[in-house]
Amino acid sequence: MKSDIFRRLRAPLFWLAIVAVYIAAIMPASEAPTLGFADKTDHLVAFFTLTILGRLAYQRLPRLLLVGGLLTLGIIIEISQAVPSVGRDASVLDVAWDCAGIIVGLLAAGHLYRRHPVLFQ
Repeated sequence: MKSDIFRRLRAPLFWLAIVAVYIAAIMPASEAPTLGFADKTDHLVAFFTLTILGRLAYQRLPRLLLVGGLLTLGIIIEISQAVPSVGRDASVLDVAWDCAGIIVGLLAAGHLYRRHPVLFQ
């Protein structure tokens, strides 16, 4: 029963997390949620989380497609932040940290799959 609920919630949680990350990224910096560390840490953790959720939700999706989609999201975020009315600064370095989060997320998802394959069923 619990696994059925988890199975049904994986994809909606992934998409909800994408929306939450995007909204947080385009909010004024003074109002945006943060982990309290450097901005780059927020990028790393956000994309790590999105990658884990994406692998759980869409295990049959080729990894390269997930990576491409998440990288596109990171680029869209930076383009959105470049719009003057948003009041944020776009940075190529932020996209690099998004990539780092994706890579670490893929490694963690692989480890999670080996340790707990039932989560991916």
